[in-house]
Amino acid sequence: MMAEDNDQRASDAKSPEMIHHKKGALFHMLEGMGAFFKAAVPPGMERVFTPARITRLVMAAASQPGSSLFDCNPQSVGRCVGQAVGLGLDPGGGTGECYLVPFRSRGQLHCQLIIGYRGVVTLARRNGKLLSLEAHAVYENDQLDVRLGTESHILHRPKLLGDRGEFVSVYCVAHLEGGGPPQHDWMSIEHVKQSVGYIKAEKGHRPEESPWRKHFAEMAKKTVILRASKLLPISPDLAEAMALEAEDHSEAGSTDEPQEAQRPNGGMVGHIQAQADKLRKLPSKSD
Repeated sequence: MMAEDNDQRASDAKSPEMIHHKKGALFHMLEGMGAFFKAAVPPGMERVFTPARITRLVMAAASQPGSSLFDCNPQSVGRCVGQAVGLGLDPGGGTGECYLVPFRSRGQLHCQLIIGYRGVVTLARRNGKLLSLEAHAVYENDQLDVRLGTESHILHRPKLLGDRGEFVSVYCVAHLEGGGPPQHDWMSIEHVKQSVGYIKAEKGHRPEESPWRKHFAEMAKKTVILRASKLLPISPDLAEAMALEAEDHSEAGSTDEPQEAQRPNGGMVGHIQAQADKLRKLPSKSD
């Protein structure tokens, strides 16, 4: 009998009526947060990140086939959107700057903000000390010469015609303001798959929703840049994004409710919580 009840609840949660209700509830919550999003937008980006556009981007991301973003704790969705907007990154995922990804914690789905390759590059270059920063994928039929030591360098000759083979490694190169030799780093795919981000994604709620499954090469390039960033003059925005992502992963495995009240953005968090309380009172099919 209990199994039948669980099956019925699962069926109700996926019914067209309930899905429509969740979409409407998330839309109204995001609309209600418009003033907070507007205040969070970095100076000079107000025309790019209007509250209406932010809402459209998030709703489009949540409406993608196979997405379970509508099933996430609404407080966590609002928090992640606010974090993305505060960093000046497109929260919809279409540009590859960042992604809203569901993670399960103690039986409940929470939204996580995952920074993408384009987002890392965008944030890293904001300090004005990097002339260029780029990463490249290497395939087994390419030619790659990696040398370390006092005359370290990376020489990559991609195979221009024909099959390049399997994706085998990734590297990044940064040129600093003021000259000097470029900074670089290299990682094999095996090393990339040992990174915390990849491991967390594979253990997540639905790995197929993770950008690691959808955009593996881009996430691998992000990973090598983050490793190289230990030797680069990174921007405060990138440092903040890295801290947020690490913090989110920690929360996903610890508590159902992130301890938002202790953070300085308590005003927005309080509003999110109020909207979340409304969403938790979803009507059952029998109502």
